Amino acid sequence: MTKAAFEKIAGGLAEAGEIAKRDALIASQAKRIAELEERLAFAGPFVDERAKQIAKGFTDAHDDEHAKGEILAAALCYLRPHATWRSPAKPANYEAVADAARAGREWYETSTLKKVIDARRGQTPSGWPWEPEAWRPKSEEADLRRAITMLMAEYHRRARATLKGETP
Repeated sequence: MTKAAFEKIAGGLAEAGEIAKRDALIASQAKRIAELEERLAFAGPFVDERAKQIAKGFTDAHDDEHAKGEILAAALCYLRPHATWRSPAKPANYEAVADAARAGREWYETSTLKKVIDARRGQTPSGWPWEPEAWRPKSEEADLRRAITMLMAEYHRRARATLKGETP
């Protein structure tokens, strides 16, 4: 084998090694992009909700006017009706309790208590920081999305205040 042929083969091998490194880098980047896309898909509903809030006039400048915890209080009001603690373990008398609950549910559906609770469902919760007309609960998922978005807005408001040297 001549020196020129050897150098040509060595150059080809080096080029193949570079191509393999490049392909490995591309594969690694593609995996990272897929992971980021998955995270962005998760964040999408919150980004959309924030865009709706901004379109309604709840901009950063508007949020900055509520430095007394109003946004946080409002977010908590949207969370409170849906906050339930669920025990991972069933109590010893679980079946008896479940039977009673089923019987109670049948009674509840026709009771005056249900009518009272349904009437109160639309009422403004205690701790709501703004006018009652601004209280607009929807479904559990929508309220959770709205509350999380409000918490993010409050977080950003505090970060902006800190950057300005103000007390958040």
